[in-house]
Amino acid sequence: MPAPEPNTPLRKIVVAAAIALLFPLVPLPSMDWVPAASASTAPLGGFRAASPAAAAAMAADTGSEVDRDRRVAAEVHAEPFAMIGVSLDEEPDEPVLVRLLDEDGAWSPWHELEVDGDTGPDPGSAEAGSRSVTSEPLWVGDAVGYEVSLDEADTPGAAVTLVSEGQRRVVTESVPAAEAATSPPFPIYRRSSWNARPSSVSSTSSLRLAVVHHTASTNSYSASAVPSILRSIQAYHMDANGWSDIGYNFLVDRFGRIWEGRGGGITNAVIGAHAAGFNTGSVGVSIIGNFVGASPTAASLEATSRVVAWRLNAYRADPGGRVEYTSGGSSSIPAGRVVNLPRVVGHRDVGSTSCPGSVYGSLGSVRNRASALYRSYESLWNPQGRLDEVDLRDRRITIRGWAKDPDSDASVVVHLSVNGSWRVVTANSLRPDVEAAHPGYGTHRGYTAVVDGLPDGRTEVCAYGVNQGRGTGNPLLGCRSVVVK
Repeated sequence: MPAPEPNTPLRKIVVAAAIALLFPLVPLPSMDWVPAASASTAPLGGFRAASPAAAAAMAADTGSEVDRDRRVAAEVHAEPFAMIGVSLDEEPDEPVLVRLLDEDGAWSPWHELEVDGDTGPDPGSAEAGSRSVTSEPLWVGDAVGYEVSLDEADTPGAAVTLVSEGQRRVVTESVPAAEAATSPPFPIYRRSSWNARPSSVSSTSSLRLAVVHHTASTNSYSASAVPSILRSIQAYHMDANGWSDIGYNFLVDRFGRIWEGRGGGITNAVIGAHAAGFNTGSVGVSIIGNFVGASPTAASLEATSRVVAWRLNAYRADPGGRVEYTSGGSSSIPAGRVVNLPRVVGHRDVGSTSCPGSVYGSLGSVRNRASALYRSYESLWNPQGRLDEVDLRDRRITIRGWAKDPDSDASVVVHLSVNGSWRVVTANSLRPDVEAAHPGYGTHRGYTAVVDGLPDGRTEVCAYGVNQGRGTGNPLLGCRSVVVK
């Protein structure tokens, strides 16, 4: 006779109970709502001729020459937006102007939008695709309407892009991602601090050049507004321009804070979308602000020098030197032409643009400061590690620690001083915790030594990592003492 079927309801209860017991052992992700920005683009229509009074106001506000063929398109009932930009079929011969309406019904002065065909991915890259000419975006904070002024010849095909803030739901992992193996020598606000959108970018093997930009946006922002500005720039670059991520590798605010831009640039030579034809092998650093007719803060220039020195130091490219670079093709330097450039340039050095405005006049100081910092950052390549413990049992001590070398895959040689007597050990024993904290260096970075027959009294133990490549010396990894009785 066949065996009876098991009790199905009871079996379900048992299985459910077993799964419930497993849940506390499995780290589960959680869902959170975070600030987010998105961009929408719509054709500009309903153009009307600009009145003489409006044309005079445009000229007075922007300092630009305004001809008699200006046309104006307006929207006074838009959903609130934080950033605006304009796209055209071709690069304009006349200025692109915009003014904003706030929720109290007041109009701002007219602003000129910078239009730069050389901002973007390298020609022919997968990211480049085909797109219209877009202006740099203007941060407005909070507006509900706009007027866009164009020359009549530029109106066909013109469109406006508005960036609005909202919320998006993200998965928050229960176990945080590991930090970079070699930490920067200064604070960097990571992408998570401004709730960057996920992205997919490409990298190359080295960095040889730094290109300095300005975002061509407002200068009167608060410290608390910077994350929103970054989200809006990213949304504009991704949604309006069709790029893979925010174009700049790093951004610097007027307060001297450094922000991670395009994903992965802290540890890799990520290819940006900031200087067409000169993205591969360069790091793009943009100061948040518009420096046409304004000056950057000393804090922003110092921060620019620091991040340039640090990223070029990782690839042995002294910011005070020069480099032979083969253009990938920009409006001013044809593809294939080899140019000799300082290692730190402004965007205008490699493209037809006014970027980075008055920052350009400070680039000599930035190069000199970055070169001095470059030399001081050589110590970043010294061996790193720690003397974790000195365990005393009877008259025997066991010494344990770990060591790694940022520019070598070889095991680090460690010199131990025990009451002035030297011993040599190699950091090649199993330490999976080191790999977890410093990914990419492997699990065998530990060292152990046993010393017995110690005399009564205090025993002092110090450990030094022996440098094997770049760096400035053999750093102290730590000292500990025990008392033998």
